Amino acid sequence: MEHRGSQFPAKVVKVDAANDLALLKVEGRFSAIPVASSRGIGLGASVFIVGFPNVMLQGFAPKFGRGEIASLSGIQDDPKCFQISVPVQPGNSGGALIDQRGNAVGIIKAKLSFLATIADSGAIPENVNYAVKSSFLLSFLEALPEVATRLKQPNTKDQKLEDAVQEAELAAVLVLCQESPKLPIFSAILATSTAVVSPEPTYIGEQSIESVLDDGNFIKLDAGRFGK
Repeated sequence: MEHRGSQFPAKVVKVDAANDLALLKVEGRFSAIPVASSRGIGLGASVFIVGFPNVMLQGFAPKFGRGEIASLSGIQDDPKCFQISVPVQPGNSGGALIDQRGNAVGIIKAKLSFLATIADSGAIPENVNYAVKSSFLLSFLEALPEVATRLKQPNTKDQKLEDAVQEAELAAVLVLCQESPKLPIFSAILATSTAVVSPEPTYIGEQSIESVLDDGNFIKLDAGRFGK
C-alpha cells in the first residue's frame, strides 16, 4: 500500500468473491471515512470519488470525479450494485463512492464494456459504471466484529463539497499488488488496526486483463500490471 509517499505492507484478512470485496490489514494509523448504509441513497443523489486511475499515464496524484446515482440497481437489475454516472477508469476499482455527507455508500466495481455495447446496440456507452452498495460491505464486515466495532459513525449532516473531498483525499490510498498467478482478483477495502479507510485501486497480473463478467456485459477496472 502507498500513502502520501510511504509504502506499507498489507495482509489479506478476508475475501468475499461473490461481492468482489476484500479486507486488508495494514499496521499504522491513517485517516478514515465512515461507511453508511446505502439504503437511504435515492435515485439522482450526488456522489463522488477520489482515486488513482491509470497511474502510469495520469500520474500518482489523486483524481476527483463527481456524478449521480443513475440507477438503484446494476447491470441486468443486479440489486447488489448502483449504476453511477461518475467517470471511472482502470485503477478506480475498489475506491469508495462517497455521498454529500462524506460517507462511503459504495465501492467502485466495474464499467459497461464498450465492445459489448457496440455489438449489442451499435452505440458507445457514456458514463455507465457500477458500484457495490455499502449495505453489502457492512454485512461483509459484520463477520469480523473486531473491525465492525471500530468503524467511524456515519456523518448525519451534509458537508461542503470541498471539506468532504479533502477528507476523502486524506483517506485515499493506492493498493499495489505484485504479479502472482495465485493472487485472487478483487476490489480491496482496506482496514487498519484502528479504522477503515478509503480503498483504492488494486493492480494485479495479466490474468485479470481478460476478466470479463456476465458474458462481456461489463468489465472489471483493475485489469493491468503495475511494476515488476
